[in-house]
Amino acid sequence: RPWRSGRACVHAPRRDRALRALERLRRAVAEFPREARREVLEAMAPTTRRALLAFMERSQALVARARLDAGPESGQSPRKAFKAKERLARPWRPRTARSERQGGVYRKQGGWLAKLCLVPHFYVSSRCFQNPQQAASMLKVLCRARDLTQAGATSSIYRSELLKQALVDACCQEGLELQDLAPSFTAYVDAKGIVGCAVSSRSSTCLEEALDHRSLLLAGRAKGWSHFREAWLHVLQATVQRRPSRAWGRARSKPLQKAHAEVFVDKARRSFELQRQATAAMVCRKRLAKAAQKVDAVLQGPGPCKKRSL
Repeated sequence: RPWRSGRACVHAPRRDRALRALERLRRAVAEFPREARREVLEAMAPTTRRALLAFMERSQALVARARLDAGPESGQSPRKAFKAKERLARPWRPRTARSERQGGVYRKQGGWLAKLCLVPHFYVSSRCFQNPQQAASMLKVLCRARDLTQAGATSSIYRSELLKQALVDACCQEGLELQDLAPSFTAYVDAKGIVGCAVSSRSSTCLEEALDHRSLLLAGRAKGWSHFREAWLHVLQATVQRRPSRAWGRARSKPLQKAHAEVFVDKARRSFELQRQATAAMVCRKRLAKAAQKVDAVLQGPGPCKKRSL
């Protein structure tokens, strides 16, 4: 923005603004693949394209002259070091999904159930009840069990004995038995940085089995896509211990076959990659359009400066 002083409006030097705008446009073009850069340049206005090509040629000449003056022992040039730094991929830090911070009473075909995130990436659900009031009372039990688990945990590794004892103690404080709650367990891992969605195991009444699925998915996510794919396939094909009744959460009645599981996992990965490529292309086009607009505005010259009235 121009700097205002009294009545006059003093603009920054046009040359500096033009160089900054052309450098921004050069970076926007460099974000496109090599095979698409020619089409990007041809789609520009002729004046903008000529100015950009002249700027790039001059920049390359200055870099080559600096290398000759510095000698072979100068090391890596600043521009190349900057590009190498840009190529470094930022480590993906998984965020806690919104659903992991929530719990409540949910309606099912068989009635009402209480569901809560007992520990990170691990859910516990009650059996179905006829009315929401009974499910709400079970939700209080689950909240109490979560508090007992957090108080007794000494590290991020949760043992099945600790979780089971917390559930038993929470039921005893409400005058209930663990059979009245009849909990089922589900591993829920946020994998949006790998497949674009969260991955959950099937509900199981076996606490140790669900914890193993949780550990397997978390370890695979930390090692990358190939390891996470193997862990996900193992979870989809695993046989879980289900409830005696048919109403047992979001679980499937039968585990997936290996061929069906591979198709399901690979399809999710391909959809995520296509969506990520489309998003990156859209961002590049927006940056290019904005940078080209800045260059056009600089090349056309500054507009009339309005004077401030007294």
